[in-house]
Amino acid sequence: RYRARAMTAMMDANATLEIEGDRPKAADGTYIQKAGELLTLTAEEAVKEYGEPPQSLLGMGIYDSIEKLLETRHGTGGFIVEEMQLSWSEDLGLYLNRIGPVIMGIGLLLLVIEFKTPGFGIFGTAGIILMLIFFGSKYVAGLAGYEEILVFVLGVALVFVEVLVFPGIMVFALLGVACMLGALLWAMVDIWPTPDFEWSIDLLYDPFIDLGLGLLVTIALGFAMARVLPKSMFWDKLILVNAVGQADPSVTGGARSSDNPAGLPEIGAKGRTTSHLFPSGTVEIGGGSYQAQVRLGSLQANEAIRVVARSDFNLIVERDVSV
Repeated sequence: RYRARAMTAMMDANATLEIEGDRPKAADGTYIQKAGELLTLTAEEAVKEYGEPPQSLLGMGIYDSIEKLLETRHGTGGFIVEEMQLSWSEDLGLYLNRIGPVIMGIGLLLLVIEFKTPGFGIFGTAGIILMLIFFGSKYVAGLAGYEEILVFVLGVALVFVEVLVFPGIMVFALLGVACMLGALLWAMVDIWPTPDFEWSIDLLYDPFIDLGLGLLVTIALGFAMARVLPKSMFWDKLILVNAVGQADPSVTGGARSSDNPAGLPEIGAKGRTTSHLFPSGTVEIGGGSYQAQVRLGSLQANEAIRVVARSDFNLIVERDVSV
């Protein structure tokens, strides 16, 4: 009979709790509710009995465990307690969710490397696996569904269209990058499809931080690889020999095209591919080996080509249909 009064005093500072005309007191003799303040109760105060017949103010009692509480209500043996346990896969998914920015950053870096190297190999495969792990961890955590994965795949496809079909346009590449980053952000936003759900900028705060951390991991590792790995034997074997077909694809006698652009072959010069251009690789023109990128599609090794443009980093070539 006192519960309604106690709950009203907890929500309205102007409502003073009184029992039989008097304000209840704590064990030290002070009133449990000060004038003009909301009522707050400790566990002991909530179960203390007042009035005639004695009744507790708000609580039923204090129990050491859920079993003790159920015994009081249903008697010994009159109930069954079932505890839900996380499986090892759920534990793993939650752990991977915590390190999601690192997984995302490494996966993005591997995909960038795959886009920059000819063919499709270990970097692209590892990048896709890491991104699937990232989205899978968000799925286990209840944050992501299949929609985010489809948007991310759409972004990757648009980047491939830019690289393979329309290099240099940048429209497809920008749309693809936007889809990829949007899917990553979407996968980290805590959205629950309930009637009382409301959008808030606070929902994007933590996802933006995690996305930023992931991009920082990508940039930092990319910078480290650009400085260290090209000088190592591992890089020569993994990238240059297997993907390009020679130890060091040279431009104008060993110099990079950005170092000596004036020595590049003229537009219209003809030669042959010495590696698969997908879209980048190497070509041989006039006895020299040059880095090159095919304008549209891809080219197999030992195909006739001609130079159609030059950049600071490579030659732009196309299939020579006159041969």
